[in-house]
Amino acid sequence: MSKRKTKLIVLVGTPGSGKTFLLMKFLKFRDRNLILPSNVMDDTFDSANPKKLALSFEWLTDPKDFHEKRMIKKYDISNIKSFKGNAIVDLSSIEDNEGQRDMFKALVSQEGIQNAGLFIDDFKNYVIAKGTLPWGVSAILRNRRHRMLDIFLAAHSFSDINAEILQFGAEIIVFKTTIQPTKNFMEKISEHKRPELISMIHRVNNVVSRGEKKYSDYEAANPGVKVPIEIIKEKFYCERFKTV
Repeated sequence: MSKRKTKLIVLVGTPGSGKTFLLMKFLKFRDRNLILPSNVMDDTFDSANPKKLALSFEWLTDPKDFHEKRMIKKYDISNIKSFKGNAIVDLSSIEDNEGQRDMFKALVSQEGIQNAGLFIDDFKNYVIAKGTLPWGVSAILRNRRHRMLDIFLAAHSFSDINAEILQFGAEIIVFKTTIQPTKNFMEKISEHKRPELISMIHRVNNVVSRGEKKYSDYEAANPGVKVPIEIIKEKFYCERFKTV
């Protein structure tokens, strides 16, 4: 990845469509990658041999509560500033998706997440699909160039993606999907580009359903990335859509 330009890439596709395979390729772009797994049981990135970063928290009085009765969790991730290679956040202290979202909002505010790749598996577990993006999430997407962050998000369907992220110049890699983009999602895309996305979705689904042996459009656009579509008995196919 160029040091002068960072990426925001969203991979959308059903389980088994090839998202994980491409994410593993993207891990090679940076010498330092922070991985947020789908949940505590997720072993998707085990083959990358990531170091586990311990996650802890403490209860503090909410500074926004003038009555000083409400308590909030302050999360901390060990070695967030100094880890090297691939590292994954240990979610064993998180109880549910709400905890993952709270942790993520706190995480993005830490200055340690710089000069790295940030990989978020099953994005809806960290950011709700509807409504306004939390301020900290918007900030890290907006300032990713300043922090030298390449951000990769994976989602099972378009309905799992908060459409607000499209305003930050996201690229979408479309794999096989079964759920069409929501109305709100399409409204965030330039009107003249909407037909292109719909056509791409249909084309990708048709290629996969016919079992054609092809290579992804992404490899053609990025010669340094080898993305074979057929692996053993599975066939992966994807195409890239630029929102801007």
